[in-house]
Amino acid sequence: MATVIHSSSGSLRIAIVKNRDSLATVSQKCYGTTGRWYDIYKANKDLIESAAIAHGYTDSDGGARIWPGTQLVIPS
Repeated sequence: MATVIHSSSGSLRIAIVKNRDSLATVSQKCYGTTGRWYDIYKANKDLIESAAIAHGYTDSDGGARIWPGTQLVIPS
């Protein structure tokens, strides 16, 4: 599952995507529920969509395509 990093002030959290992660699994790790996956998607939409294009896709299929090593901002 994703690695979660907290800033020293505690105001910013970053999740580093690991192999086989989805936005739902990142949500589960960060919030204890899969239900906030769309919040993560909205906070990182530009990054997720540009990564999909860089990998040869036209889009991320609504956040379904994410890649290991991607650093996602986790909204509070």
